[in-house]
Amino acid sequence: MQTWKSNLEETKKHYIDWWNHKGIILNMWEHFQEGVKPHADIPAPPPYRDLNQRWFDPQWRAEYLDWYVAHSSLMADMLPVANTQLGPGSLAAILGGVFEGGEDTIWIHPDPNYSDDIVFNPQHPNYLLHKELLKACKAKAQGHYYVGMPDLMEGLDVLAAIKGTDKVLLDTVMQPEVLEHQMQQINDIYFQVFDELYDIIREGDEMAFCYFSSWAPGKMSKLQSDISTMISVDDYRRFVQPFIREQCQKIDYTLYHLDGVGAMHHLDALLEIKELNAIQWTPGVGEPQGGSPKWYDLYKKILAGGKSIMACWVTLDELRPLLDNIGGDGVHIEMDFHNEQEVEQAMKIVDDFQTARSLHPADMKDDADREVEEIIRRVESRESRSSRDSRAFPSDRIMLLDGAMGTMIQQYHLNENCNDMLVVTKPDIIREIHRKYLEAGSDIIETNTFNAQRISLGDYGLQDRVRDINLAAARLARQCADEFSSTNKPRFVAGSIGPTSRTTSVATSGESLDEQILREAYKEQIQALADGGVDALLIETIFDVRNAEMAIEAAQEVAPALPIMLSFSVSTADGHNMLGQSIIDFVSHLLSQNTKLYSVGINCVSDVPLMTPLVCQLASFGLKVSLYPNAGMPDGNGRYHKTPESLVVDLWPLLENHCINILGGCCGTTDAHIRMMAKAIEPIPGIFLSPLSPQTNKVLAAPTKSIQTTAPSEPDKPSEPEKPTSITPEERLFQAILNGKSEEAAAATKEAIAKGIAPADLINGQMIRAMGEVGQRFQDGKAFVPQLLMAGRAMKAALELLKPMLSGSASTAIGKVVIGTVKGDLHDIGKNLVASMLEGCGFEVVNIGIDVSADTFIQAVKDNQPDILCMSALLTTTMGYMKEVIDALEAAGIRDQVKVMVGGAPVTQGFADEIGADGYSDNANSAVTVAKQLLGRL
Repeated sequence: MQTWKSNLEETKKHYIDWWNHKGIILNMWEHFQEGVKPHADIPAPPPYRDLNQRWFDPQWRAEYLDWYVAHSSLMADMLPVANTQLGPGSLAAILGGVFEGGEDTIWIHPDPNYSDDIVFNPQHPNYLLHKELLKACKAKAQGHYYVGMPDLMEGLDVLAAIKGTDKVLLDTVMQPEVLEHQMQQINDIYFQVFDELYDIIREGDEMAFCYFSSWAPGKMSKLQSDISTMISVDDYRRFVQPFIREQCQKIDYTLYHLDGVGAMHHLDALLEIKELNAIQWTPGVGEPQGGSPKWYDLYKKILAGGKSIMACWVTLDELRPLLDNIGGDGVHIEMDFHNEQEVEQAMKIVDDFQTARSLHPADMKDDADREVEEIIRRVESRESRSSRDSRAFPSDRIMLLDGAMGTMIQQYHLNENCNDMLVVTKPDIIREIHRKYLEAGSDIIETNTFNAQRISLGDYGLQDRVRDINLAAARLARQCADEFSSTNKPRFVAGSIGPTSRTTSVATSGESLDEQILREAYKEQIQALADGGVDALLIETIFDVRNAEMAIEAAQEVAPALPIMLSFSVSTADGHNMLGQSIIDFVSHLLSQNTKLYSVGINCVSDVPLMTPLVCQLASFGLKVSLYPNAGMPDGNGRYHKTPESLVVDLWPLLENHCINILGGCCGTTDAHIRMMAKAIEPIPGIFLSPLSPQTNKVLAAPTKSIQTTAPSEPDKPSEPEKPTSITPEERLFQAILNGKSEEAAAATKEAIAKGIAPADLINGQMIRAMGEVGQRFQDGKAFVPQLLMAGRAMKAALELLKPMLSGSASTAIGKVVIGTVKGDLHDIGKNLVASMLEGCGFEVVNIGIDVSADTFIQAVKDNQPDILCMSALLTTTMGYMKEVIDALEAAGIRDQVKVMVGGAPVTQGFADEIGADGYSDNANSAVTVAKQLLGRL
């Protein structure tokens, strides 16, 4: 080659090193032309006539790419390569998908003549276009630059493009063997196409790839599976991993494009493919780009797995910290350059890093060094704890917790997505919050670790930062507590352990959380909290007692000496949570098993008087009793209006009657609330109100009305349906849905179809009636969330069989609903439950997931034209985003086109009225009624 790139040989060496997990590559994905001296006098082609010429005229594109490369910067490791992309996954077009040229890219639509027998036609016009384009570009290049290999992509994505994503996902369940056969067909065709195109573009054995502009001394490919974000790990291992592995075995150099946070749960399966050379990370929309510290641990995990990494859109100020944290072996940096001055700066940063590395090799520690350091840190941590005065919590007075951490953080107007990470990125802010609470009088401060186990941190891509975060949080709180501690008023640290957003008791979005996975996650968190010096473990906001049991078991195993404090979230005044579990029964069970507990209590309650009898009932266990309520309910802007004074008025009966031992604040409370509580507890300096004692047996009634404090009757248990010979398939369908039997529902539906019963009659006559009955049981307290979810799944099993029969006919849906959980909220239990109930009762439902921004809600309304937009929030800190969405609807001029319904644990009718919502529901069953009312169907 007579290349325009003067340092090509040096760049080739960098790539060879990188493929072998060594060295650094400094490149960028796309080229820039600003301020670049042309490499040759190549004129630009005339402007394209239309999008069809821009993308699908081989001669015009060859002329344009010739000009483009000639005027592009080729400094550092930027490659001279012509981008011959014909859309992402253009193998789909070769197999019959339909091309469409867009302003910025090429779209590939499903094949209108698709059949399950996938056949390669070498004379297909789209395949001939690929070859014509590559040949035209090769003729123009004349050895000055490489002609890049188009992005053919992986089998499952290819099939989704030609068949339709929904149909492929359904195939994973309905015809998995057919799907596996099709994956092998596509792989076989892939290799045939790849080899033919490789023979056109190669320079000797060398080649370059369009996507991410990369080079290899032999055959190379970029692989990916975007659809994998929608399938389970097991399905990925069955339908994706074997075929990716085959590609890696037959192609010399392979790079996997890991696209978005949703794809991260397949990383372990990727690392199992020993032939895979490298993994590229694209964070996705709404996430910081590839140079962010958020992704350091991800890169470290990939590198530790024996793969090189590619980090994209790295900025100059991120470059050196990135290298300092992940090292300089097997690191491909795709920079966000704008001019050649920035390239020179980046090259100097890399040179300085490599120079420092060569001068101070001792600083480059191996895994053994780090393991020794970790052991030393643990020993020092234990010695530090044992050197402090060993003091039990005082029992002669009421202990004061701190207030809300999230509410205090909001006052700083930060952009951090994950509050737990602030102990690492903004420790001064967390330290200041701890000090404010200590100054207000808190005896116990909580670590900022409510979501700091790997299940919740995984939602932010931080699952490998668990130990770092918890250790930093515990040490930070420990330092602050020790700073304020005195002989007369010792201060303590409680390690905050939240419930996660998943449950082990109920499968809310596909499958329930595996208990062993949760137990191990809690062990990892608790070990770090213990090593960081906490005095107790506070397992709080418990909404699933099985989750709590896993946390207790983990605590008993890794930190048996630390006191365990339990604090529950409840939905009813008699102590039942959102899953229908009784916290009274659960604590009784624990004590019957001789579980050692320090305290039990409730938190995150907005109506203290209503919960007063329950607090008193907890005193009967002979344990310390805790209560830390919210500052009332927030308004439409997320602000709380229960003043410190009014909150203490609510608490006073409990204080005056010595019903509690530990008091604090939850959502909406600040240091001002804690300061007022401190004055109530210590009305005269040195004189404290007495706490609950084992002899105290007060029973306080709620001031409004009598509250049932005994456990309700057991929920209706699914009874085995009678099976007389005369029972009809329709009635069996009704019973199957009522009892949550998915397989029986599907079987009864098939029989009813064979009998000639119209799908609309089954939906209206049996399915909606069954879901209505289950909903009524829920409303009456005779069924809880598990029963509703099981019924919803059984209904879906039947509905899936009917959907193909409904296509092309008049819609039987009552109306269309778009539903999602608002921005910043990762909870989906209630939202999925409402979606199931609505769908089961005749609505068409588009579920757009969790953590949904206002822009995404607006786009979903525009795309789907729903009758109702449903928004859910479980957190008081996120419910304010509902108003933001309503305001965005107004700004977009579409507010009058859709009804808005809101719900979720902290949401009230008053809040819904304040923000201008059309409807409000406090449970899944009433959501159906409200939705029908909004559409005038009741």
